[in-house]
Amino acid sequence: MKEDVLKAYKLVIFDWDGTLMDSVPRIIASFRNTADSMPHLPHHSDEAFKATIGLSIEVAFRQLYPLASDDEHQRLLQTFRHFFLNDDALSKPLFPGAIPIINKLKDEGCLVAVATGKKREGLKRDMALVSLSNTFDATRSADETASKPDPLMIEQLLEELKCDKESAVLVGDSHHDMLLAKNAGIDAIGVTYGVSDRQTLSSYGPVALVDDLRELIA
Repeated sequence: MKEDVLKAYKLVIFDWDGTLMDSVPRIIASFRNTADSMPHLPHHSDEAFKATIGLSIEVAFRQLYPLASDDEHQRLLQTFRHFFLNDDALSKPLFPGAIPIINKLKDEGCLVAVATGKKREGLKRDMALVSLSNTFDATRSADETASKPDPLMIEQLLEELKCDKESAVLVGDSHHDMLLAKNAGIDAIGVTYGVSDRQTLSSYGPVALVDDLRELIA
């Protein structure tokens, strides 16, 4: 990756889970425990659960269990949230380099934002956990806009921060992020340590791929 690639942008939009926060193992464990509590529903592999990370949880469960009843979907949602919030065996640390890169971007006058499939409550809790509550210039969560890969959350961020598409880039770890950027007409940078592998990410034409978040600041 070329040094200082982010200097071409006025706005850097980060995905949260799997990009800034190492929460993918906890999310997958919560999916698995939820599925185990409802064994009459179809079985899914961890890879199938992983492929939905980045979507809103409602959309994820609709994709995983399209034939489930509304009552079953409500139970799935409630059970997942219980496991995700109460399983203290798996922590949710930030990836190495997350805070330094955010601070460097802000020091250089760049706007920083978050576009996530999490709900606002969950994002607020995570940001407080890692002392980033007042760091970002704007954030969008899945319960206040359309789920990825609908471009609405990016369009809202661009409008709020008065930034044009050519000056913004999305940094994300999943194919949902890459498709979100493509649908919104902005550049994307893929990180290979999260949900999707290098080959999958590269198929969406990102301007760069990095194996470590710290590569973004060379």
